[in-house]
Amino acid sequence: MREIFDTVGRAIRGMKTPDVNAQSVYNRCKVGPIFFDQRNGHGAAGITAQFAQRGFIAMMKPSQFFNMIGDDISKFSDDKFYTQYLRAGQPIASPYLSVRFSSAFPEVMGHEGRNRMGVIANLYSDMNEMPVGIHVVGPIERRDLTEHHITSLAGPIITQLDTKLEYTGIKTVFFGNRHCNLNQLKAKSVLEDPSIR
Repeated sequence: MREIFDTVGRAIRGMKTPDVNAQSVYNRCKVGPIFFDQRNGHGAAGITAQFAQRGFIAMMKPSQFFNMIGDDISKFSDDKFYTQYLRAGQPIASPYLSVRFSSAFPEVMGHEGRNRMGVIANLYSDMNEMPVGIHVVGPIERRDLTEHHITSLAGPIITQLDTKLEYTGIKTVFFGNRHCNLNQLKAKSVLEDPSIR
């Protein structure tokens, strides 16, 4: 009986929830069968509700997230709570990375969401990119970010374990109401529009 309610609930949420885009990613969106809700999803915190004001969203695979924090994905792939929660189609908040942009390379200073990302990789493979909040910390604030800062997320970066990661694999960033391709940003300045800051 519970499976029937979960299936019906997932279908209704699927009809009401938009796919990930530059507007929905900061509130409610879905990537395949996974629902994200930055304000009310499991794991939501003050930071997740403020990605638009205090950071931005980068799309990345679970393995990329784990590479940036310097941890082993296999240690977090069998969390029973998130396995049941995601299978039931319940919404989660996006994991996030706290990143300082003040040094020569971006530095990952903290993170939240290893269990969510580990279970996503285990249940749905490492093929799809998920929205991951980039919480800007340190002397450079979000309003001070330039095209250089955004494109620097492609690598090299300093992981949370203080090792250098040459290439992150991040290709897509949602900054304000813009959907930005990091490769295009290197060639063209799409962040110069002050209306998105």
